[in-house]
Amino acid sequence: MDLPQMQSQTLARITRRRLVPLCAVAVFLSVAGCKGFFVPLCQEYNTCTSTTTPTTGTTPATGATSPTTGTTPTTGTTSTTATTGTTGMTTGTTTSTTSTTGSPIAPSGSNASFVYVSNANSGTVGTFAISSGKVTSVARSTVKAPAYPTAISATPDGKLMYLATSDGAVYLKTIAGNGNLQAGNSGVPVANVTHPTWMSMDRTGKWLFVASSVAGSVQEFQIEAVTGALHPASKSPTLDPGNPAEVYMTPDNHELFIALGKGGVDAFPFDATTGAVGTRQHIAPLHSNSVDTVLTSDSASRNLYVSEANTGIRAFSIDGGPTLQEISGSPFGSRQNVPTSMVIKAASGDLVAANSAANAITQYAIHADGALTAVSRSTSSADSSPDALILDQTGRNVLSVSKDAVPKVAHLPSQ
Repeated sequence: MDLPQMQSQTLARITRRRLVPLCAVAVFLSVAGCKGFFVPLCQEYNTCTSTTTPTTGTTPATGATSPTTGTTPTTGTTSTTATTGTTGMTTGTTTSTTSTTGSPIAPSGSNASFVYVSNANSGTVGTFAISSGKVTSVARSTVKAPAYPTAISATPDGKLMYLATSDGAVYLKTIAGNGNLQAGNSGVPVANVTHPTWMSMDRTGKWLFVASSVAGSVQEFQIEAVTGALHPASKSPTLDPGNPAEVYMTPDNHELFIALGKGGVDAFPFDATTGAVGTRQHIAPLHSNSVDTVLTSDSASRNLYVSEANTGIRAFSIDGGPTLQEISGSPFGSRQNVPTSMVIKAASGDLVAANSAANAITQYAIHADGALTAVSRSTSSADSSPDALILDQTGRNVLSVSKDAVPKVAHLPSQ
């Protein structure tokens, strides 16, 4: 077997691992004075707190592709919630990962905090309400489509959700005040993308990015505010060769990063007014066998953190200069415990990383220069295969989702 064929098979295995189990998660958190986009809001901005009491709905939520039939709601018993990680090692895998797309936002007209988890194995989207560190299952809707769900994302105002399926369709969902989902656009897809594997939205809720790991591309759409219709942007980002694993926007909405697996990371300046991306910068993997899959940054958008398989956590300064500079001491962590998901705690500003293979969740302090130091590590059996992480509405509790697609509290010694 020649090298290109071996690499192709390896990438195919990575893609399958990311798609099969929990394919996507969106979190809607009731927050005071806080708006969000993309990966979990409170963990991204470190500014969100909640004083409201979530309300749980009982009407089954509709599915993704067309109006879905919900099953009888069941109540959860876990003590807090977790949302899943995202692309690459962070995103859904064949047996235990999930991808995080969407933002933590409050559904319009509701005081509740909700987490939405799509499960490719069961073809469902689960709706979970979060209150006082406890999770309650509100509804589990069946996605009636000829394919399984692969990614979800939602507008910052909590009114609209987009759900992509493996057949390339992108569906519109409206979010009711009780957290339930209803089919939008009469259940007809609002866009079609070849093998969509990731979706992210900018902070304004005007621009949606849909990545295809298989096609090696990212398509940008402008969102019509009233109807939720999607219109292709005049120009989508042009990428270096690779397999897009995650699309990430910094909290200040000025920098767009795309993890490309073995292709490294592409970085673009972003103009939220026009949706235009600027001149591309490229970060090459540190080693020939390294794979870049998971991205996050601190709340001030000063530093970028990249989970790189077979390397560790690489850190780059993105503040005050035209080019990205790797921070002294990077990479951090170990090559054997590379994160499958990363979040930034709103309360402390620490970086929390999960590794599903090691059944471990590690917390890192972020120093003034952006360097990381491990301060605690949980290897509790309760955190079995933590594939994705998110914060609850207080910004203090880290939530974890594994292959069962049910949010649970992560057991960090420092919590």
